[in-house]
Amino acid sequence: MQGDNSMDLIHSLDGIVWEADAQTLQFMFVSLQAERLLGYPCEQWIDEPNFWRDHIHQDDRDATAAARLAYAAKKTAHTLEYRMMASDGREIWLRDVVTMHDEVDRPTTLRGVMIEITDNRAQARALHRMTQLYVALSHINEAVLLRVTTREDLFAKICEALVEFGKLKMAWIGWNDPVTCNVSVENQYGDTHGYLNDIVVRSDDSAEGSGPIGVAIRNGWPCVLNDFLGAAETLPWRHAAVRSAFRSIGAFPIRMGGKICGALAGYSDELDFFGPQEVELLEKAAGHLSFTLDYFEARALRRQAEAALQQSESRFRLMFEDTADAMLLIDSATDRFIDCNRAAVAMLRCTAKTEILLLHPADLSPPHQPDGRPSAEKAEEMISIARRNGSHRFEWIHCSAERAEFPVEVLLTSILMGEQHLIVTTWRDITERKHDEKTQTALHQISEAAQSTATLQ
Repeated sequence: MQGDNSMDLIHSLDGIVWEADAQTLQFMFVSLQAERLLGYPCEQWIDEPNFWRDHIHQDDRDATAAARLAYAAKKTAHTLEYRMMASDGREIWLRDVVTMHDEVDRPTTLRGVMIEITDNRAQARALHRMTQLYVALSHINEAVLLRVTTREDLFAKICEALVEFGKLKMAWIGWNDPVTCNVSVENQYGDTHGYLNDIVVRSDDSAEGSGPIGVAIRNGWPCVLNDFLGAAETLPWRHAAVRSAFRSIGAFPIRMGGKICGALAGYSDELDFFGPQEVELLEKAAGHLSFTLDYFEARALRRQAEAALQQSESRFRLMFEDTADAMLLIDSATDRFIDCNRAAVAMLRCTAKTEILLLHPADLSPPHQPDGRPSAEKAEEMISIARRNGSHRFEWIHCSAERAEFPVEVLLTSILMGEQHLIVTTWRDITERKHDEKTQTALHQISEAAQSTATLQ
């Protein structure tokens, strides 16, 4: 490696050319690219026996060192990919291509070239993240469309999908109390270190409301911190975040009925996890959640309305059947009777309601009313007034099945039962009242006649 003719070429290569002892792994030579790429002087690489191992990323260190020693023992060429830590704290991905050199009267040496692949790894990692989030979104869509029936189940499925398929470290849904501004945990998945048990989150402008979740709820747009531990506004939760190894967080507002009611929060153990595409996908997840909450709310209101209508119809049916007054239902579309109670059957001297149904009110009336107007014509007018005004009260002459005429007081009330417009008809037999009115009229006439006779005498 020390030939003068090749040194300029070696130092100009866009890679770290190196030579190390195969047993101790201590460097014997590194090219100048080592200092340019990682920031450590070449002398430090050579002078420190464990420099290479000590500067491998802690998550890669043991496996990478063990693999190198195993290949060296077998005297096998190999290629490894791992991260080393630069002097400024950056993680540098390297592809290390290694050959073995076993020369007479010299220890076996390793010779290699370290090539930076940080950008390639970042692109591959970003693509992998996006693929995982797409899979998570697919599972969320499936849960929303096919399996979820309650709000609690919806929250659980979304949090689980984001962790199990989207590979977030933890996800939770916070629900905002608009009175107290406290944000409570509605559901979570992946909180293995009890992070949520040790924190307080609010939606106001207090310190506990200054984090991504509070900002997302308060302002109504996504809030992302790609260096969770380095951001000043996350101080209230930093200790708990360190214990849980959270490095990035994204919070996305949840709406119900157009109003912000909470936030979906996702955490990653990677710095800079939330790029534009990740944010877009997680916004879609929050949008699906909001849409389904609106659906659940509409369904609950519909069921309440249906239950109230059913209860109302049951009460009406009881009143309809048991009242002493004759009651009949007219279909507003046809002006024909479609139902009646027992009192109506008795009043008309019929044996069953089937004798009444599908008849027009004029069919149960004499040809003309006392004012001389045709019953059919006047009946249409009375029904029209009830439709227009909501109700109408008047007197009428009806006929029994035996064609015996009798006077009734009629109350027509327009109602909507389900989707059907009806006219509720109530008859009250006023035969006795009319008889009393005639008697009073006759007595009054006799009294007036008696007074007139006395005056003449």
